[in-house]
Amino acid sequence: ELYREKAIELRDTGVVALSYAKDGNYYLRQALYDLAFEAYLENTRWLERLKDSTSLIFTYGDIAQVMDRKERFEEAIEYYQKSIAIGNAKNDLLSQNPSLINMSILWRKTDHLDEAYAVLDRVDSILTNLPWEGEMDSYLHRDYGIYTEINRADLMLEEKKYRLVIEKLLGIQKQLDPQSDMYPYSNIQ
Repeated sequence: ELYREKAIELRDTGVVALSYAKDGNYYLRQALYDLAFEAYLENTRWLERLKDSTSLIFTYGDIAQVMDRKERFEEAIEYYQKSIAIGNAKNDLLSQNPSLINMSILWRKTDHLDEAYAVLDRVDSILTNLPWEGEMDSYLHRDYGIYTEINRADLMLEEKKYRLVIEKLLGIQKQLDPQSDMYPYSNIQ
């Protein structure tokens, strides 16, 4: 609080916004969802003053997670969609991946499997079409790809497509460890 008050006094809008985001993250981890929601909303107000649309992509995703945990699923979807819409408007496809992946999990949790698959297909398209340069991009590409495949495997598990699940998990293992010796088990029925 004292830190934020000093930042307000100094008119350091970025620090104020960041302080609210950090509060929201803390409250979310502590399952204090109403406080997390208020902190994230305040964060959006400061980010809008800064015209920091990239950070808004992530904050709306955070608010969606709060709504998800409060089992207010329709509102969670709305916030994920806000996050994704900003990413689309900025042509910032990479920043919207966390919201897309989390939205697919929410669709699955609420038995909207077709929507979940569609969102994962969108992530696949983004991962395929983005230029990946440098070591950090390489890690992000691999990690987003793995998260997408894990979620697709979860969907198939719900549909009792066990063979496909095993293939997905083996593919993930291969991405994580190309020298993996799990492949003798790939003939499981």
